[in-house]
Amino acid sequence: MKKLISIILCMAMLAGVLAFAGCKNNKDNQDTTAASTGIDAVNAANTTEPSADSTAAESSTAKETKPSSRPTQTVPAAATTDAQVVTLPTNSTEKPDDGSSTGWNGAGNYKCGSGSGKLAPGEYYIVKTSSNYSALLWDGKKKDDKGQPLAYDITIDGTHTLVTLESGYELYISGCKFINTVSEHPKAVNGKYAPGTYKIGRDIQKGEYIIKKTSGAYGGLSFKKSVNPYVQNVASDFKMVDVSVYYTLSKDGYVHITGCELYDAASHDMASIGCDGTTPAMYKVGKDIKTGTYTITPDGSGKSYYAVYKNSTDASGSARIVETRITKATNVAVSDGEYIWFYRASMKYCQNPNSGLDFDATAASE
Repeated sequence: MKKLISIILCMAMLAGVLAFAGCKNNKDNQDTTAASTGIDAVNAANTTEPSADSTAAESSTAKETKPSSRPTQTVPAAATTDAQVVTLPTNSTEKPDDGSSTGWNGAGNYKCGSGSGKLAPGEYYIVKTSSNYSALLWDGKKKDDKGQPLAYDITIDGTHTLVTLESGYELYISGCKFINTVSEHPKAVNGKYAPGTYKIGRDIQKGEYIIKKTSGAYGGLSFKKSVNPYVQNVASDFKMVDVSVYYTLSKDGYVHITGCELYDAASHDMASIGCDGTTPAMYKVGKDIKTGTYTITPDGSGKSYYAVYKNSTDASGSARIVETRITKATNVAVSDGEYIWFYRASMKYCQNPNSGLDFDATAASE
């Protein structure tokens, strides 16, 4: 009987301890049991191991979608627009300036709508004239909790940008000039497109281009359907580059060039942008380099790769040799019309491919 009472008392004490631990209150007397249980549930879900079937399926998918082991280049998160919401400056209450819908406009405050002195609704081409610039766009409606107007602070990443104005919008400009795109719009200079935003089909045509990386941790192209900051417009489609490459522009809408320059491939080759056939880049066989066998030598970083593509329209889908990491000098044969790309390595033309690696090879373009 004493043993039975002892067992019952122990069980009661254990239940009390568990109840106390499970219902422990925080300093504000708020029950934390639910939150704790939720965290445990999440942790349990996160630590569940996949079945053999799911692991095999995931492995198969990974091989199909990413044949290369090269680390994926980090792409910055896409913003809803390329502008930030800010409170308008105090001088925004001043009388609007008279705007021209056909000629260039300078610094000032402008309203969009019908009537004398107002800008006609439409698309405008804003060109940065000073590093100390400001371009604010307000729809005439959005305000903060104090009733102050909230506008979009438009970022001009490059030489210029494009923006759509609707009736009722107000534009506040300094360090810039702007004009309706019916009268003037961005375009190439000698086949080169500077960083900025372009409308595909008007400012820049579809076709093959060379993307020359110029600066920053990343560079490339992003695409979107609208240049109105008030339109939900997530630029989720990117073409990022770590070396200069060929690229076929085939999308609609707008393309934004950042951290690089775009060259018309019909009037430029890799040599014209500083790539001599030996330095990391993508080269077109028969144009930049001749048909034959090349020796690719890694730089010793352990991050050297190469690939061979059939075209620049769908590089990943047309790969004859997918991105492959190399740790020693490798011979690669290429044919006319193909594209060879390499990263963190050097390349030379191999004079005697049948005798093995030719470390005294001539330059690729010779």
